[in-house]
Amino acid sequence: MITAHAIRFADNVPAMRRFCELLGLAATVTASDSWAVMRSAGGEVLLHSHSGADTDVVQGQTNLTFEVTDAQAVAEAFGTHVLDESYGRSVTITDPDGQELLINEAQTDFYGYAEHEAHPADNMSVCPVVFADPSGPWKEFLEKLGLPASADADDAFASFTADRGSVGVHVARLVEYERFLTGHAGARTHLTFALTGDAEALAAAAAGRTRGARRHLVRHDAGDHRPGRTTRAGARLLNRRPPQTGRKKHVSRRSPYVLRPVCGLFRRVGPVRPSCRGCR
Repeated sequence: MITAHAIRFADNVPAMRRFCELLGLAATVTASDSWAVMRSAGGEVLLHSHSGADTDVVQGQTNLTFEVTDAQAVAEAFGTHVLDESYGRSVTITDPDGQELLINEAQTDFYGYAEHEAHPADNMSVCPVVFADPSGPWKEFLEKLGLPASADADDAFASFTADRGSVGVHVARLVEYERFLTGHAGARTHLTFALTGDAEALAAAAAGRTRGARRHLVRHDAGDHRPGRTTRAGARLLNRRPPQTGRKKHVSRRSPYVLRPVCGLFRRVGPVRPSCRGCR
């Protein structure tokens, strides 16, 4: 079993935890104010104190990582070995960008940690997005890890489904990913959430109750789209579907909501997983 994780390095872990809780995630494991595992309906966000990081990361950076039930199987598949540390077993492999990617075995010893009974919202999932060629080396890499590509993948975006959560691979354009990413170590990853529910209510809640996150209007690249709503907290929210006039662009017929992706167009949201049809 494999779970998609996005690890977020933050100067203020409690504040980021409150933001994740506002989105419907729930803490399942914590360690003082330096660590929190935030569970969603699919995938998890790991909140790590920036000051306690032992790697070259910056405040606000997000990296891709995974949790598996059998680290030895991953090590054998990628020709490496398992590291047995005090906090648990892990495997370090090299991603297609030549960066180290850490894969942790599911934790069983919680000495020094606080466990919590987590009840996350069932309409919110974590889907970290990597900027790369969706049909290139990242496709082969993720499929080797056990994440098959969605059937509607194209040359702009592909979603790769884990047992819990998913990973999106979005075509890389320098101006786009520099606008949304912080830091350079690890995979070029953007923290992204997929919602099936009332996006307007969520945006209003984020604007009214989260310090540092405010709702504002965003003009989209496509002329037939209305301004959308988002937050300034390192995540994208959802919008109501704009009117369909003229040529239909990037809008799902299956859902009344669309996700505003990092490219400035729209990514449609199906019953569970997001899928981008934009950037043409």
